Amino acid sequence: MSNRKKRDDDPRTARATQMRRERERADTRRTRLTVGAIVAAIVVIIVAAGAAIFASERGGGGETPHDLTKDFGIVYSAQTIGSDQAIKGIKPVKVVFYEDFICPACRAWEQQVSSYVKEHVNLGVISVEYRPIAFLDNASTTNYSSRAANAAFCVFNSKGAAAFHTFHDILYANQPSEGSAGLDDSTLNQMAEQAGADNVSSCIDNQDFAGTVTDATDAASQNNIVETPTVFVAGKELQGPDKNTAPGLQDLANAVLAAGAGPVPGTSPSVGQGR
Repeated sequence: MSNRKKRDDDPRTARATQMRRERERADTRRTRLTVGAIVAAIVVIIVAAGAAIFASERGGGGETPHDLTKDFGIVYSAQTIGSDQAIKGIKPVKVVFYEDFICPACRAWEQQVSSYVKEHVNLGVISVEYRPIAFLDNASTTNYSSRAANAAFCVFNSKGAAAFHTFHDILYANQPSEGSAGLDDSTLNQMAEQAGADNVSSCIDNQDFAGTVTDATDAASQNNIVETPTVFVAGKELQGPDKNTAPGLQDLANAVLAAGAGPVPGTSPSVGQGR
């Protein structure tokens, strides 16, 4: 037998060989784990960077106001404003308004229905879900539609539905002309304070809810909303008396009655006064 065979048969040599192989396998595992960890870290960094860029583009880090509906709506109802005039036992008819704060037709609609809406919300006859969107950013030089909707969400998030509705009315009363720069953030802040929200300047200036505005606008498009105002009563889109005429106050009141809200004592649900 050769010396090589003897060395190979030596238990100490065999053990040394086994230990060397185990170290080599351990080194290989550590190398694979290290490479895997580095790759995973790189993936995390890439994903985080992408999320940061996406959030930056949307504005506000993707924050969302509390108590929005799943369709990015703000519910203005006897319950959310704490009305003490609501009639017991009546189930409100759900009304949905899609609106853009620079839209002249939206302002004209609000001028028609404002008093009716306030009266019948207070009585609990209807609940209105406002869905502010930004279809008309190109109608101003400063993306006013998005900035105004963001400001409305800021007011709602801070002070609730009643303050939102007051701010909503102030926005329409001071609506800028299409093609203009729109109201600046300082003016929006002053209006928010007038509506009772005195702590939203940072939210307005930084557009904390710009991402929500984008999501709301995208959701409206996906729901086949192509113009503002678009109104739904009890799930049905409100139509005018003919295809060439936009719906008005009488159409709204009639649709509410048809949806099951009976006449309210002391009021006339089919008649209302504009502002």
